[in-house]
Amino acid sequence: MTYWYPGVIMAIKLLKEVYPGVPVILGGIYASLSFEHAAGRSGADIVLRNFEIQKLNEILERDMDLSPENILNETIDFSWYPKSRYAVLKTSLGCPFNCSYCAQRLLNPEFMLKSIDKAVEEFKILYGMGIKNFAFYDDALLLDKKHITGYFEKILSLGMPAKFYTPNGLHAKSVSGEIAGLMRKLDFIKPILSLETTDPEKERTWHDKVSLNEFKNAVSFLKEAGYRHGEYSAYILLGAPGSDLGETKEAVDLVHGMGANVSLSEYSPVPGTSMGEGFLDAMAEPLLQNNSVFPALRSSDWESAQGLKNYARTLNSTWGFPSPDPGANGKVIEGEIRV
Repeated sequence: MTYWYPGVIMAIKLLKEVYPGVPVILGGIYASLSFEHAAGRSGADIVLRNFEIQKLNEILERDMDLSPENILNETIDFSWYPKSRYAVLKTSLGCPFNCSYCAQRLLNPEFMLKSIDKAVEEFKILYGMGIKNFAFYDDALLLDKKHITGYFEKILSLGMPAKFYTPNGLHAKSVSGEIAGLMRKLDFIKPILSLETTDPEKERTWHDKVSLNEFKNAVSFLKEAGYRHGEYSAYILLGAPGSDLGETKEAVDLVHGMGANVSLSEYSPVPGTSMGEGFLDAMAEPLLQNNSVFPALRSSDWESAQGLKNYARTLNSTWGFPSPDPGANGKVIEGEIRV
């Protein structure tokens, strides 16, 4: 979300008006991935990248435990949100994979797990506040099968019915029959599997997290657990460098044929990633890192890209569930796919 930096600039300007003379420290994703831009444009007095967070102790003359492990295990204070309808959960930090389009390794270079007991206690606290909807923001939720199985079993044993969501997508290779069964019992709503492409060559060059066969196995396990067609989804990357819309449509058709809801993710260049290296303009101006720009597509392809998105929505509507991404004016648009 580096392209949201104008809001950061406005927030810093407001802080300086309200608290004149007080230094402002900026950190986070924008500061980490677009450090030079943030240092030169944000107006912050100090800009810290994620790996520099320990400097806060020196700056603030404090002795805080700012280790990633402690930050992961720190419970978020949701008392400031007494009427929240949902909460975010994290049972892990980081991801060991190094996908060509993703900057996760730059933000959290290590993969680490939260204590199961700590994670369960966090769930109980939030549930006690009346929250019944939970979204996992782990980047590799299912990676450690023993850890996540133990966590799911403890949550299930509590007898606290809730609904769970996986907006970040799940690693298909980590889905087993046991895990799929637990997800079904816990009421995971339309779990999303990360696939990105069905082309074998791109599987090797884009990422090493999943193959088409592993995706098919995961779908089989979900079906065995009781998920029906349209009750599970797959992410497919749209508009990535080196891909074409015809190839993406083939992936859409294949995934739909396996009973999955199709979720097209528009590619946007991310600073520090190998796939983003060729977009020099976008690296200099974060506004061009917005996924609506479609930097890897010719302007003549934009209409076809929109047609492909509408086509995917039409396929999704055949399952009898509302599409998560309605077309123009809330209507599904049917049309020719020109590729």
